[in-house]
Amino acid sequence: MTLSFSFAAGTKLASFDPKVRRVYLVSGVDLPRDLKSSLPEAIFNRLSEAAAQAHHAQAAKSGAFETEIPAPCLTVPLTEGGFVKVAWIPADFDSFETQEALRKHLAGSFKKSGALEIDLSRLNADRQPQVLEWLASLSTLAAYTPAVFGRRASGAKPGKPESVAVKVVSRVTPGAFRQAVELGQKLGEANNRVRGLADLPGSELNPTTYKKKLEAYARDEKVTLKYMGMSELKKMGAGSFLAVVKADPNTDSGIAHLSYKPAGAKKKIVFVGKGLCFDTGGYNVKVGNYMNGMHRDMTGSAVAWNLFRVVKELGLKVEVHAVLAIAENLISPTAYRADDVVTAMDGTSIEVVNTDAEGRMVLADTLAYAAKLEADLIFDFATLTGSAVRAIDTRRSVVFANRDSLARLAVECGEECGERTWSLPLSRDYKRGLKSDVADILQCCHGSNSDAIYAATFLRHFVGEGSPWLHLDLSSHSNKGGLGLVGTETTGFGVRWALATARRYLKI
Repeated sequence: MTLSFSFAAGTKLASFDPKVRRVYLVSGVDLPRDLKSSLPEAIFNRLSEAAAQAHHAQAAKSGAFETEIPAPCLTVPLTEGGFVKVAWIPADFDSFETQEALRKHLAGSFKKSGALEIDLSRLNADRQPQVLEWLASLSTLAAYTPAVFGRRASGAKPGKPESVAVKVVSRVTPGAFRQAVELGQKLGEANNRVRGLADLPGSELNPTTYKKKLEAYARDEKVTLKYMGMSELKKMGAGSFLAVVKADPNTDSGIAHLSYKPAGAKKKIVFVGKGLCFDTGGYNVKVGNYMNGMHRDMTGSAVAWNLFRVVKELGLKVEVHAVLAIAENLISPTAYRADDVVTAMDGTSIEVVNTDAEGRMVLADTLAYAAKLEADLIFDFATLTGSAVRAIDTRRSVVFANRDSLARLAVECGEECGERTWSLPLSRDYKRGLKSDVADILQCCHGSNSDAIYAATFLRHFVGEGSPWLHLDLSSHSNKGGLGLVGTETTGFGVRWALATARRYLKI
């Protein structure tokens, strides 16, 4: 798909063309009367009739328990092939509700070739730049399709690429328009890449193929890649990471370190990601259908990598690193076991409780390595615990921080950008649940229903207190029916939130 955005300042679209698809985004309750001057009378009358019917239907449902976001949309199809659409974005909608409404009403419009005109001028002026950015993201997100294989792939007819020319009327300045569109499209592209990686089956994405993708990216984009494989990790004493991969005959597991330092960079940020290409649970094997979807257990690494890419693409003056734990958790006679004791890179001995808690094992060494970079801010992303999902479901992700002010900022930025998070406690007394009789620390708290908290407590030990740190337990990496601007079950959650949080915290 090819997309082009053009800008028209002011409050009115060009003269009416029945072949062009036209969308008005409006606030308030009633149909804006000033539309009458920009539309043929017959079309305006049809919209008025539809608006009256919508109000009547809404009144009839008054008091009912609503499961859908009440954002009406009126559409008048035109015989020449276009349409006129009026979509309401109520003034009291928060960012997430606005994104859901935009997706519901406009995603399909970006999937069809031709001219598309969108009028934002009737929205509150303060909302227009943000809505414009979301529309630019949506235009890219709507084009996403996961990879298919075999006959399904070979049978697909290569059609003519869709070409959508989008004209937007808004009160924003031309400079702000270009900035919003660039940011929106790059965030959309990053999300598509995250989903594309996460949707790849384990037969297509394993430590070897993942390593090759990283090498190709580093070569093409001229960034530094250091890949610490099995032999190097042994020399580094990364016993926690190596315990997880003992069962894997694939010897390409390792810690990948991407780095980029632009001229003038004064701040440093590190993105850490869990990259388990497949997770069987090890000897604590996953049962029933709990193993389905475990090819997506590398989503955290995909988020971290694509944040690295977005920061570089946007030209932000910040030194950026991505440190990715690339591995698989398999079963074999050589696999690590419950009650084993292993020693991590920083010298901490760990008593293993559950081999299915492998994410915190590989992240222990990865975070210990990342902490040595002495960053101004460290993020880590991991599909880490079922406890997080049980706590808040899959519509938000759980966040932890080693600074209370940073935890509050993380939630605030999530509400503003539409990728919502919720903070759980991480006070020092939780360490008592990880006290081991034979090692420095327990991997898990025996019998706890709050595993997400104890997992974050475990990780905090390895990242230390030197750098501000945020841990995102990706409970919303998969949500049936999509989430916000994203229409697929695989949501790619995290890039938008982390970039917004990093820019606010580091003032970049």
